[in-house]
Amino acid sequence: MNNVFLILVLKNCNVNSHNLKQNSKIATYSIEDERLQRLHNSAAEGNVDALFSILAEDPYVLERIDEIPFVTTPLHTAASWGKVHFMLEIVNLKPSFASKQDHLGRSPLHLALERKKLQEGRSPPDLDLEGKYQEVVRWLINYDSQLVRVRAKGWITPLHYALRSSNRQ
Repeated sequence: MNNVFLILVLKNCNVNSHNLKQNSKIATYSIEDERLQRLHNSAAEGNVDALFSILAEDPYVLERIDEIPFVTTPLHTAASWGKVHFMLEIVNLKPSFASKQDHLGRSPLHLALERKKLQEGRSPPDLDLEGKYQEVVRWLINYDSQLVRVRAKGWITPLHYALRSSNRQ
């Protein structure tokens, strides 16, 4: 189906066969970008059915994400939004995402702790959302206790967040 799309795009753009190879890469990236956006949207919404629908369209989408050394994965997105059920599903499919770091070196645990800290600082705090982040943090640490040692930019580990929070309470 992707090949048909590429041919249609290329015909509509009046691309000659000499430029076919170069322009097909551009068209492929636009398809992939759209799919990645849908994947991150499904993570933010906690929509597991959408995740599996995307995987049915492209079984290698998670592999391609995992090949990038520093990237925001769907697990980062789900952790940021407190979507535990989605996290369980994505870690089951791609366990390496749990320790994957984004462009600032943050793991999904870092992001969940950052969001939890933001919720604690709100007035009035959203206790339901704060509870979701606590559940995310607890689940990630139970999944892999070594995640507390992952260093982000400035050598900040998730333990630093915990210490800052306990000093304020």
